[in-house]
Amino acid sequence: MVNRHPRPPVLAVFNHKGGVAKTTTACNLALCLAARGWRCLLIDLDAQGNAGASLGFTPPPTPMAGVTDLVAGHLAPGAGLVDTVYPNLSLLPAGGHSWQNERADPATLEFWLAGCAGDVVVVDCPPALGAATRMALTIADAIIMPTRPDPLAHQGLTHTWYETKRLRREGSAHPVQAMILLTLTDARGPLADEALAIRAEFGPAVLDAAIPYDTAISEATRMTVPVVLFEPDGGAGRAYVDATAEIVRRLKLGPRSALPASPSTETLLNTLRDWRAGRTALRRLPHVDNRPPPASVARPAPKPAGASRPWIIAALLIGAVLGAALQALLGSP
Repeated sequence: MVNRHPRPPVLAVFNHKGGVAKTTTACNLALCLAARGWRCLLIDLDAQGNAGASLGFTPPPTPMAGVTDLVAGHLAPGAGLVDTVYPNLSLLPAGGHSWQNERADPATLEFWLAGCAGDVVVVDCPPALGAATRMALTIADAIIMPTRPDPLAHQGLTHTWYETKRLRREGSAHPVQAMILLTLTDARGPLADEALAIRAEFGPAVLDAAIPYDTAISEATRMTVPVVLFEPDGGAGRAYVDATAEIVRRLKLGPRSALPASPSTETLLNTLRDWRAGRTALRRLPHVDNRPPPASVARPAPKPAGASRPWIIAALLIGAVLGAALQALLGSP
């Protein structure tokens, strides 16, 4: 059993299957928690450092402290965190090399977290059940499993589900909530059928919120910002806001766990909109707003039929003239 130290609640994002928007989920979840006014710590356990890169973090040319030092037990409690450009969001970067084959003691992570001045922790785990991942899953208060609704991802989810349960039985005695988040969904076709199959198999463990397939996700990745900042009112952005709210409700995070009360959804969205407006690179991009227009907005009167297509009339006149000329030419001796 892991020795428990006072520390913030830990949300581990994990799936054996790659390509299921795991890092995307971890970064958007962390940013939504920070937008609530909670001090959020994002731990990048993946040696590739994709979580940090998704937030625009560029490691300096000289080696810096990170998860590598934490796993080795060389990091003092609460040390190694770097501030991001987002208020309330700090990052523990990946570090300089892969540590997946090294021994990682869950008590080491517990001890380090006890020295962190944070309200909640999000851990982006690599898609492999290595030493660092086992360390995070053993102490996690919740395990978020993103998955695509396709047959191969469904198989990977089933394997992840039972492997995680076995690991928890062997390594930890405190309760944990496992939640499944459907990502890259489509309301029609085979993906919709597979989503229904996953919901039927795993029941209430599947979050009601689902992340739709949205090209804004790849655009946000190119801009090195989470999609909730790139398009907070877009399809995927708003879905991640809703998914975060559902996770918070299920975990009963907030006043009951000594965390500040959660703001309303509109207040949270306004915070994300303000942060977006503060990013110079995003100011020139169009803002997608899926909110319904106010009832008082006047609707423009419809244009008369044909008024918007004068070229049709011109084409008909030209055709008539050419037809008459052709007829006259053919009829002449």
